[in-house]
Amino acid sequence: MLKLMMCLIALSSSANGRPLAESLDYAYHIIILFGRALTWKEGLAFCLAHLPVIAIILALPMDKWFAKWELIEDTELKTADNNKAAA
Repeated sequence: MLKLMMCLIALSSSANGRPLAESLDYAYHIIILFGRALTWKEGLAFCLAHLPVIAIILALPMDKWFAKWELIEDTELKTADNNKAAA
């Protein structure tokens, strides 16, 4: 158990045998957004905060909205529904 804990500590504090930097200095798009470089924990929280947003967007009925706004034809939507029913 002790060896496992030591391995986890070693993996979390180094990358390719080198120690991790204190902040994410190379994430320029995030630096522009926040005005400073984030720490690793803040960067991880920033990434994890996007997962619910992505899940919500993927769950939206965009195909029906696109058909309503005439961005796709209704026949494409009906074909997709027929394929689901046949499966």
